[in-house]
Amino acid sequence: MNFYTYAAAGQSDYLYPYTPIDMTNAVNPQLTFSVAYCQYSTENDRLQVLASTDCGVTWTSLFNEAGAALSTSPAQTTAFTPTSASQWESKTVSLANYVGQPSLLLSFKATNAYGNNLYVDDINLTGVTAVHQIEGVTTLEVFPNPASDVLNIKATMEKSLPMTISLTDISGRKLFQKNLGTVSVVNETVKTSDFAAGIYTLEVRSGDSVSYQKITIK
Repeated sequence: MNFYTYAAAGQSDYLYPYTPIDMTNAVNPQLTFSVAYCQYSTENDRLQVLASTDCGVTWTSLFNEAGAALSTSPAQTTAFTPTSASQWESKTVSLANYVGQPSLLLSFKATNAYGNNLYVDDINLTGVTAVHQIEGVTTLEVFPNPASDVLNIKATMEKSLPMTISLTDISGRKLFQKNLGTVSVVNETVKTSDFAAGIYTLEVRSGDSVSYQKITIK
């Protein structure tokens, strides 16, 4: 997060590292990651880890550090780039409260205070069996991602099933939805050039099961 060159304080950026996670059979689930950050002087640039169980409509903060508490290196007035392992710290976030949830979204939120640069790396999940999959779907391809003009969705099913696809923005507004009918093969193109740049959720629903993927439109 390039806080050093942001024009003004208050801007937030988001990173969505995973498609929804099936926590039904999770055992002692944890999110771990590494962070490197230093202040310019006394600014409170902030990093949060957020969780959602309703496809991004509402979010709960699981990790929230800022300023000196977040710093892994002394303050400096030149743009910060970590150059040694000692400038990184490992963080662990428990996901125990979400065991049993069928679909958990995670995101990183960085809020600029016009300080210095922030880096996140080595993002891992432990104690989780799998991300969400669609029952009855043998292959599912979504490309390109990021998308600019069009988004291609290709899928093959074990048998003919009712299929719908939709795109939802970060505020929960459904901007595109199409009922494909009962099919065994999907070869669909969604025009994305009319959508604003940002992060979207692609929902592919097959019968009674559903899969979500984060899509970036640029």
